Amino acid sequence: MRNLVYATLLVCLSLSINSCTRDDDSGNNSSANGKFEFLANGTLIQMNKTVAVNENLTTAGSVLTISATNGAAASAIGGIDNYNGPRLYNLNEDNSNYIALSFNGKVYYLTGGNALAPQSSGIITVTDEITNGNFKNTKGTFSGVAYASSNDSVVITNGVFEDDDF
Repeated sequence: MRNLVYATLLVCLSLSINSCTRDDDSGNNSSANGKFEFLANGTLIQMNKTVAVNENLTTAGSVLTISATNGAAASAIGGIDNYNGPRLYNLNEDNSNYIALSFNGKVYYLTGGNALAPQSSGIITVTDEITNGNFKNTKGTFSGVAYASSNDSVVITNGVFEDDDF
């Protein structure tokens, strides 16, 4: 379990660095206009401060990375391996597809195959993408049942995401 926590922290750090250092808007430092929000058991959670949901075209493989935050109170990280453009992605099809949602002092995993959340399930639907420099920026929806532990879950509905640069 300790290794999973360290791996999650490492992914958070690398995604934070990537989203903060990426300059795919030609140096235009406009304010973020992305969107990442959902209902957790009916309560609206918003992480619209910095949103990056994209595929980096300069790296090997086809991985859609997900990174969103509203500051210290909530954040999300995740990814889809073997990303292949707009379509529905079942998070249970591949153990490396996931979204980790951190809010209310806990981390909830929306994935199949996670040791902390083996019964979790969910889908991500990428509805559109645009190529912007070295990135394919995306927007879409997500939903499912996310688990913090085997007996602590939330139902995620009405999830929407849109990259800052879409």
